[in-house]
Amino acid sequence: AFVETMKSNGVSAPDILLKLKVAEEAGAAGREEDLVNGVHAAIEIGSQTGDFDLAKQLATNTGIPEKDQTTLRNTIRANESVFKDKQEAVPATNTIDFPEVNVKVKIVGL
Repeated sequence: AFVETMKSNGVSAPDILLKLKVAEEAGAAGREEDLVNGVHAAIEIGSQTGDFDLAKQLATNTGIPEKDQTTLRNTIRANESVFKDKQEAVPATNTIDFPEVNVKVKIVGL
């Protein structure tokens, strides 16, 4: 839901993280909602890259109530699991098949 809301508002996950970083560097304490949105943005990026370290780090911010931190940690774990499952579902191969031209290309160096 968060991701769809971001996209409908024309805001990308990196934009949200950048705004949080700028506010932090200016010495502003993040609002709880902004901090939580930052974690969700980092989760969205992690869901694409497989790197959830930033999300984990942001989820420990003391400006986020403990119960919300727990919920965010559970969300991060769930997204990590989904990413891992997707990776395992892709068969490892070192060839690419181009059936429309009856060609198989072997990839060297993988």
